[in-house]
Amino acid sequence: MRRVYAERREALLEAIARHADGWLEPIASEAGLHLAARLRTRERPAALVARSREHGVAVEALGRYAAGTPAVNGLAFGYGMIRAERIDEAMRQLARLAATAERTR
Repeated sequence: MRRVYAERREALLEAIARHADGWLEPIASEAGLHLAARLRTRERPAALVARSREHGVAVEALGRYAAGTPAVNGLAFGYGMIRAERIDEAMRQLARLAATAERTR
């Protein structure tokens, strides 16, 4: 399972670099089945999470995991339940949703 999760994590990092460069910055970590990333747009994480779910992309706001006010404006990506080959398309869709929101502001 370590190999499978490592592949998924690497696929997620590659997808972020390919589709979300500039507006999403991974936060370094070495453990777990989630990857946290800083959101570098004016978009509120909760709004992006809601829109992404409407389009079948599951992501969480980092604030959901904070006790009190979150220190980082960002998103949490779980990769324990998604096949590696689906990650790139999910990130592409999330990037489209984020770009659409930025253009309508």
